Formats: sequence, structure tokens, C-alpha cells
Amino acid sequence: MMINIDIICDNLEELSSIELQERLWLGKNDNLMSSYTEAVCGLFDDGRISLAIEKGYLQKKFSANLCCKVNKLQCLVDKIDDGMEVNAIIDHPRMIEIRKLSKELLALFKDEV
Repeated sequence: MMINIDIICDNLEELSSIELQERLWLGKNDNLMSSYTEAVCGLFDDGRISLAIEKGYLQKKFSANLCCKVNKLQCLVDKIDDGMEVNAIIDHPRMIEIRKLSKELLALFKDEV
């Protein structure tokens, strides 16, 4: 499979949960640490979604609904300045839609794999 579904699901879960974001991005977990940038790069680069879009794999193997939501999510995450303070990213108004889309995509990927 061209994509790494485990990495995709892990990063979508992180992007969908304000609780995880606060715990991982603000360093409230002694064992694990992450960031907005790591979650986004994990999803699109490590999970290979960007490559799957580029090669047409995503469109061939997954529903139009899933592909549309991936494109929307990519547009939204591109509009967040990852140089902002962590709290500003977590509280950013666009994060509401990013969390919602990430949660929907998590369910879609689990259903369609």
C-alpha cells in the first residue's frame, strides 16, 4: 500500500483532539512530545498522503468524499502559521474545523481500508 495507514490514523487522532494537543504540544506528558508541525508532517509526509495525491493513488483507492476532505484539510493546515506560540495554534479559530475534519477523516480511513 502506498500510504501508511497507522501513521495517518495516529496523526489524524492528534489533529482531531484538543486534549491530545494540549498534552503533547504543551509538554504535559512526560513520555511523549509532539507539535502541530510534527502532526501535519506526519500525516502528509510520513503517512505519504501528499505522494498518494500526487500519484493519483488516493483518488483511485478511496471515496470522493474522503479525497475532498483530505484536500480541505490540506488547505486549512496550510493557513496556520506554525511559527506561532503553541497556545495560539491550539486556540486558533481554524483549529475547530481542522479538528472536525480530522475526526471525520479518521473514521473514513478506518472504514475504507
